[in-house]
Amino acid sequence: MNSPRSDGYYEEIDARADELYAAGEYDGIITLLGRARAAYPGHLYEILIYTALAHLSSGNTDGFLETLEEMTGLGYFSDLSWRVFDSVREENRFKVLAETNNRLKEAAQKKARMDYQVVPPRGCDPGRSCPVFFALHGNGESLEYFRHRWPEDTLTGHGYMVVYIQSSQVACTNASGWTADYSITRRDILSCYEKVERQYSLDRKKTIIGGFSGGSIASIETVMADLFPVRGFIALCPILRPASFTPENAEKAASRGARGVILEGELEGDVPAEQEMMEIMKKAQFPFRFIVNPGKGHAFPEDFPVKLTQALDYILE
Repeated sequence: MNSPRSDGYYEEIDARADELYAAGEYDGIITLLGRARAAYPGHLYEILIYTALAHLSSGNTDGFLETLEEMTGLGYFSDLSWRVFDSVREENRFKVLAETNNRLKEAAQKKARMDYQVVPPRGCDPGRSCPVFFALHGNGESLEYFRHRWPEDTLTGHGYMVVYIQSSQVACTNASGWTADYSITRRDILSCYEKVERQYSLDRKKTIIGGFSGGSIASIETVMADLFPVRGFIALCPILRPASFTPENAEKAASRGARGVILEGELEGDVPAEQEMMEIMKKAQFPFRFIVNPGKGHAFPEDFPVKLTQALDYILE
């Protein structure tokens, strides 16, 4: 790994940490992130939470709790509902930290609002209708960070307007999530669609929605809940089955001509929720493709722009 260069390259550190985590090399993560602290002060929260998770996954409960204490002392908070924390949930020290964490989170939630950013396609004619792609960040990510990872040039190069949506559901410091309350998820996404529809002339026959992790789950939820006309979803690592994903809704979505693409990392194996959704889609005759990313875990593959183009072509067939 090259030495850290500037704050703008933190995503390389994060991607390397993802690789180490998928391989179970937790000490390597702690060493990597320890070296990155001074170089990436703007990403201290991400560094600390990943360090805490690495300690916990390696069985070092004290290291995990000490890191969590440092985080709350700095005013940082996390989503402690994750199942990975179940092993320490009854520890008195963790309970005290959780109370502080939740107070910080509740204060941030009171100020949170849905937000969005629009990226017009190349050579966009203001008088021409444009297809729109709604891009949703992962749980525990911000819109700004997500934009560095989701290849908007691929979409604008295909004539798509890209709309990045920031969830109003606070997940952790400077980041949000989609899966805590699906009613709020649907409200945020529909509200964004309505705002964009009032501002721009949209080609409603080619609307697509997609995202990573929690955002991929919210993308599937949007299609299955029939919030507005959507041609299909592109879901990278949807490890949960969303609330509206029922056999009945899958049949209705198929009758509307919707399609879907699911991408998952090889190192994740067979994800139960994905297997369930694919079985339902098969029975409902909902057209979909499942793409495996070789050598990757819960992460973006290096050739994602190519796979995103292939997914677009499939949905627009």
